[in-house]
Amino acid sequence: MGTTINRKGNTYGLLTVIEQLNKRGHGGMIIWKCKCQCGNIVEVEGGRLNERKSCGCLSRARSADFGARMAKHSESHTRLYTIWSNIKSRCCNPNDKRYMDYGGRGIQICDKWANSYIEFADWAKSHGYNEKLSIDRIDNNGGYNPENCKWSTSKEQAVNKRSNRLITFKGKTMTMKEWADELRLPYGCLQTRIIRGWTEEEALTTPIQQHRKKVE
Repeated sequence: MGTTINRKGNTYGLLTVIEQLNKRGHGGMIIWKCKCQCGNIVEVEGGRLNERKSCGCLSRARSADFGARMAKHSESHTRLYTIWSNIKSRCCNPNDKRYMDYGGRGIQICDKWANSYIEFADWAKSHGYNEKLSIDRIDNNGGYNPENCKWSTSKEQAVNKRSNRLITFKGKTMTMKEWADELRLPYGCLQTRIIRGWTEEEALTTPIQQHRKKVE
């Protein structure tokens, strides 16, 4: 038999040869113990080292990536995909007519969602998404990310609009609309008081009849 080539330390794709094993493979080929960059240890026949690129993790990764691309393609005409696409556009595309109200004022989509519809869809489906709900940011000055988003009805979204002023009174913070509902004040009346320069406490606590007197 010829001299055995010492392959210890050689790299083949993601595999690095650690040592020669004391056994033989098909046709008497030497078996080498190899470590993959992913951490797995595999045994490879010497004649197949040039053919192997990894322990098998590359094939699995390609398969998973293919599955993700197919899932994305299969949902590309769904409402959820359109929601995701629209978020990306208004946050990242200066040519989008809504960009100035989103990306233009610093509202961003997190990298995880921006780079993967599958990530966004998985979050959506595990957080109550259905065809009757729309995505809503908890903090309207914050971005689109799992910590700042929820699924809301149109009524809930109206309460969370950026234009709906927040009022803090006696340690409690609610929108103007919510305060009007809680105190049984006409929303238009409360809004007028605030516009006319009343303090928030006056606007919330002054009875309606006194409001009329004060305005006169």
